[in-house]
Amino acid sequence: MPANRPVGAQLAAVESGASHLLVVAPPGCGKTEILAMRADYLIRTGAIRPGHRLLAITFTNRARDNLNVRLRQQLGDQQMRRSVSVWNFHELSARLVEAHYKAIGLDPDYSMPVKAWQRKAIAALTNDKREAAGALDLLGSLNREPLSDQELLAQVEGSGNLVALGYEQPGGEIHRLRRPAPICANNPSKPSYSCAVRGPL
Repeated sequence: MPANRPVGAQLAAVESGASHLLVVAPPGCGKTEILAMRADYLIRTGAIRPGHRLLAITFTNRARDNLNVRLRQQLGDQQMRRSVSVWNFHELSARLVEAHYKAIGLDPDYSMPVKAWQRKAIAALTNDKREAAGALDLLGSLNREPLSDQELLAQVEGSGNLVALGYEQPGGEIHRLRRPAPICANNPSKPSYSCAVRGPL
């Protein structure tokens, strides 16, 4: 598929020399396409130097996958592999923790939470698939909101979903399965893993 070229108002966004841009448009009007064309423009004009990579960050997995497809269409597989990384915020956060675990006081043997932990913990609370699905949906939607741990727990309590509450309840067996005991428990001045990362990635 041939690369797209910017037209009309797209041209100003794609070829802007500004370091920060805000593109406002309704859904389906080409914002992702503009990102792909801007990446192409930055690479072709040398703004992304050889040996360096462009990092594109998205909020959801779906947006990440959609941007990946558009970038591959625009750049081609080889240029994409060489010049662009597309991650969501969870992937970026995980990589930062992996790269700087010593600086934030984590033990070298720490392990990152994964989705399988959440499903296993929910399955330990209920055999009812509908209840499990409801708890997973609720927790998934709340974990996408900018909530502190206390706010998230208050939302779960307010929902009346007992399975989700059993999962989120601090100090419970299920809570400890998802969040291992603090790695820096013997040194309260250092942050613990349970404080550094919330929820499965």
